[in-house]
Amino acid sequence: MGRSPVFHLRFLLQLCVPMEGTPHQKNRQKVFKRTSYKIGTKIELLDLYHNNKDQFKKTLSQRKINPTTFIQWLRTEEKLRAKAKSADITTVRRYRDSPLRLVDDGLYRWFLETRAAEPHRRLTDEDLLIHANQILDKLVESGVVRPKLLSDRLGPYSDFQNEHKNKQDVSAKFAAGERVIAVELDPPPDDDAAYFFNGVRTLRNAGADWITIADCPVGRPRADSSLLACKVKRDFGMEPLPHIACRDRNLNATKALLLGLAIEGIHHILIVTGDPVPTEKRDEVKSVFNFNSRKLARYIQSLNETLQTPFQMFGALNVNARNFDRQLEFALEKETCGITGFLTQPVLSPEAMDNLRKARTVLHGKILGGIFPVVSYRNACFLNNEIAGMRVSEDIIHRYEGLNREEAESLAVEISIDTAREIADFTDGLYLMTPFKRVSLVEKILSLL
Repeated sequence: MGRSPVFHLRFLLQLCVPMEGTPHQKNRQKVFKRTSYKIGTKIELLDLYHNNKDQFKKTLSQRKINPTTFIQWLRTEEKLRAKAKSADITTVRRYRDSPLRLVDDGLYRWFLETRAAEPHRRLTDEDLLIHANQILDKLVESGVVRPKLLSDRLGPYSDFQNEHKNKQDVSAKFAAGERVIAVELDPPPDDDAAYFFNGVRTLRNAGADWITIADCPVGRPRADSSLLACKVKRDFGMEPLPHIACRDRNLNATKALLLGLAIEGIHHILIVTGDPVPTEKRDEVKSVFNFNSRKLARYIQSLNETLQTPFQMFGALNVNARNFDRQLEFALEKETCGITGFLTQPVLSPEAMDNLRKARTVLHGKILGGIFPVVSYRNACFLNNEIAGMRVSEDIIHRYEGLNREEAESLAVEISIDTAREIADFTDGLYLMTPFKRVSLVEKILSLL
């Protein structure tokens, strides 16, 4: 694998800035002039090849370009090497029949046009990434590109992003006493992950600090939360919080998973016992449950002693439990097993608010208050009557009666913002759950916090 287009462009940017008084000024200008000509020729020929075959043949002959050379441009990696005392330009990777080729060419055009219009302007890495994303957005909006995988969208820029990790590091924010915002996205049930990764990008840009990923919620198979977490961190430079359930793995599988996460640089995990397998599936799918969440936390606490970077563990706290004192006893036991913080169930009733306030006086770890935007009257009734660990007050349920989708979403935003402000004094941040893939709804809430 060669360097990415962004690496290559960063180097070209150094050449385009005049360096008066330096002994290598002429060499730099010479290198840039030769490289710019080659890039411009490639762009022109590639465009003609795809859009005007007759003109392409004429131009290929006029420019005296060997057809074999052009085929290499389409199919393989072309290496532009121009040696000067101060530089060595290497490797621009081309992607045939890929959206990445369109982005790559678009970046080159923008780069050459900007240099011609503003020769003294120094462009930055951020300028490059912003423009690349703008090109991608236009391609997606026009229907030219329909990426199914994150690599189709951001692949060539991932090494740039890895150099620039999320500026709001979660551990640093906690240590500084700043509030942290975690947003949960359900993993996809099939191999089409476009919604998930587009959602990650949207939420990151909206200000989320953490993306939490459930581990086969309600006991039904979905894409593995830990593998998705690795991809989120690697390609977005954003801190993920994968859930690890006790339901599906024995001791060996759990340790192997944890070691893999540690190697990938993921050191925040949320430990849960896990929802039971649905009744109709129990003949085919057998639960494991070698641990409960407290025993698993104790095991990871001992494993941390052998790791270069220990895991920071978080647990769940059900503020809707009827016997909340018992939940607090479990939570205190989890803290003795190494749990450093808790993400709560949604706060949608006065009882949950009181329990959360009580938890603040008893527990020592960080607490992120749960926010779930209820999106309809039917949704409110279902959550209140059918989902374990959820309680929606009658007042909130009645407020949704007779509302259409737009009105219900507006009410969801209003209730979520009011709840977030009310719990701010006794929490260390927020834990937002995305309902029914409505990332735009969560984005709107984040913009108002």
